[in-house]
Amino acid sequence: MTGRGTVTRVLQDGLVEITMKRRSACASDCRDCAGCGGRWITAVALNKAGASEGDSVTVESRSGSVIGLAALTYLMPAVMLVAGFVLGGAPAEAFDMPGLQVLAGLLAAGMGILLMLPVNKLLKRRMMLTVVAISGAHHL
Repeated sequence: MTGRGTVTRVLQDGLVEITMKRRSACASDCRDCAGCGGRWITAVALNKAGASEGDSVTVESRSGSVIGLAALTYLMPAVMLVAGFVLGGAPAEAFDMPGLQVLAGLLAAGMGILLMLPVNKLLKRRMMLTVVAISGAHHL
């Protein structure tokens, strides 16, 4: 995905704060579908182009692999919940404790969430915008 924005602040560690128009998933034609209403958002971007405050910039983000990782992040706990519930059925029946099956499902879902925490950190890094070009000075 590419977009355009204006640098509002230069941050540390090669980052900039940019303001840009919110884009919707429906091809960004908000007037036709009344999707996002054209609101402005503030985001942090990696400043590879060396932009300064007030510069109009083009930003990019990778979305292909990010969508798959996001789906995995949400699906893993759900899959683990079902697996724990199913696998907890035999011990619950053997010990005549139906609550054990629910507990096994919840513990497995918790493990799924813990397993996805590193993936979530990776997602945040990959979703970061990158300033790839400076179009000129432009003030909001």
